[in-house]
Amino acid sequence: MKIEVREVNTKRAFHRFITYPFKLYADNAYWVPPLIRMEKQFLSPRNPVFKQIEFRSILAFYKGRLVGRAAVFINQRENDSAGVAHARFGWLDFENNIAITKALFRYMEDWALSRGMTALKGPMGFTNFDKAGMLYEGFDKPGTMATLYNHPYYPKHLDSLGYQKLADWHEFVAPVPEKTPEKVSRLAKLLYERYGLQDIPVRGRKDVNRLMDQFFPLVEAAYADIEGFVPFSDAQKLFYKKRFAPFLHPQLTKFIADQEGRLIAFGISMPSFTKALQKARGRLFPFGWYYIRQALKHNDLADLYLIGVHPKWQRKGIPAIIINDILDGMRRKGIRHVESNPELETNKKLHLLFGKYETHVIKKRRVFIKELIDIR
Repeated sequence: MKIEVREVNTKRAFHRFITYPFKLYADNAYWVPPLIRMEKQFLSPRNPVFKQIEFRSILAFYKGRLVGRAAVFINQRENDSAGVAHARFGWLDFENNIAITKALFRYMEDWALSRGMTALKGPMGFTNFDKAGMLYEGFDKPGTMATLYNHPYYPKHLDSLGYQKLADWHEFVAPVPEKTPEKVSRLAKLLYERYGLQDIPVRGRKDVNRLMDQFFPLVEAAYADIEGFVPFSDAQKLFYKKRFAPFLHPQLTKFIADQEGRLIAFGISMPSFTKALQKARGRLFPFGWYYIRQALKHNDLADLYLIGVHPKWQRKGIPAIIINDILDGMRRKGIRHVESNPELETNKKLHLLFGKYETHVIKKRRVFIKELIDIR
């Protein structure tokens, strides 16, 4: 079976690259389609990350028929910071034929080797705010706006190509309790009194926007040790602010400051956009925005996206305050269940915090890595 791999270098090819998953997952009830317009912006020079990466996107064809896609890229800023020479892959989708997968990875591995890279890892995005991790358990559960979905044969193909585990993430779901556990409420009150902590009020998106100058430095401090973390440029901060601000719900966010008013911790959750995006089918118009607005206003499911605590304030129980107040906001909005974003399996402290609630692991996903050997 001869597979032809072509670089994406025309507008038509770019459109096919973006929309290929809509064909591959046309009959899948669990896949959550991205908004095509936003996906095109994200993978274009309008995304400031393209000023610091080398990027190739490719399509695979069999007898002229599109059968797969992938992207491979190098972020030298990450490599310099971590002292490695790694390339990343992402936007990976393919039919269930190992010849297709081999062709895609042969191209990506050769491309990475030609640029002096010693390993290829993924699926990953450009930063830790992007979708990452290949699903290997939980294929019968709907995805979220912030996660990847894939067919069950994907990880099997990567295993057969010699890719190994780099990191695993777990996702949890839990009912929103009618009342926060008494231990958590007492701990939250004690921490406020002991350290003189303050809430930073968030009444609307204007308040969220004003917090961004403190938010990104805190993210960089809190997540600096996570696999693949890359500091944000000023242009990237503005890009992500514009990308995600419309989806934020003030009642489901939490920002905490120290006695001097400096931001030290945050928690961000959002109403689930899974059903809205499935109804929108990749289009904002004519009805996509309506479905998204309805999801913001009326929803019984929320997604817990991020919790971050400054290293100086870690191991003091601060996440308990965040969870306590976000759950309170969820109760006021009538939200009955919450699903976590992917959490590293090694994040034992957060797992212990979730253990105070009726949580269940519903999905597991993995980032793979392969050491590259130049045999040309």
